[in-house]
Amino acid sequence: MIQHQLADVRRNLSHQLYDFLPTLENYPRQGEPRAYDLAAELVAHKDAELTEQDIVDFLRAYQRVSPLTMSELWALPLLLRLALGGSLSYLSAQIDEQQHEYEWADFWANRMLVAARRAPDRLLFILAELAREHPNPSTVFADRLISQLQGESIALVPVLAWLELQWGQPVFEAIEREELRHSADQLTIANGIGSLRLLARLDWSDVFEQVSLVDEVLRTEAADIYRQMDFGTRDRRRPPTLSYRMVRPGVWSAPSLIH
Repeated sequence: MIQHQLADVRRNLSHQLYDFLPTLENYPRQGEPRAYDLAAELVAHKDAELTEQDIVDFLRAYQRVSPLTMSELWALPLLLRLALGGSLSYLSAQIDEQQHEYEWADFWANRMLVAARRAPDRLLFILAELAREHPNPSTVFADRLISQLQGESIALVPVLAWLELQWGQPVFEAIEREELRHSADQLTIANGIGSLRLLARLDWSDVFEQVSLVDEVLRTEAADIYRQMDFGTRDRRRPPTLSYRMVRPGVWSAPSLIH
């Protein structure tokens, strides 16, 4: 599902549109499209859990300070998907790294268990070798190592003493904090996947008209004709802008100068 969503972004978010978007002027995001910065900020602020109302409220609040162009508003659903993909990519890389940590912990646990059962006098030598190979053990590595050594106190006790010396704090407190962070990351991943599904079915035309300042002005005409038009007619009444247009949820037209 994630691959499908990001493939859709690659197809539709061309350089023609991306380069047309207003950019930020201040370091460290100088040159980055302002709309992408907004999308990333919203994803981070909501822990990747988006709703249509969240998006509308966020864009309205931002535009009380600085108006967004119509091109930015039309590009935002693609940029939100891009920001969600970036968040999921970062967390996935962390999970991949954790898997490598698990593999190393299993390797050292196996060596220590074999020594504990067959040659206990070699345990301290193996622990010294472990300390040289992993001078800064992560909490992920330690948690796995400890869990594998449960029931073998002859191996577990010196490992716990080594970890406490390395970290300068109680071992299980550090591991508990890591478990809480890991649970939070899992929730963020679930949120991100749910938000990608939301964006795939969301009718962005409706969101656009709720937050567009141009649309808001046009709706104030005395004759009230604009408000009674259908969406396509209202769209042609707006000033021209380079953008993508959503044909239906999840399907986008090619970029063009639309009115």
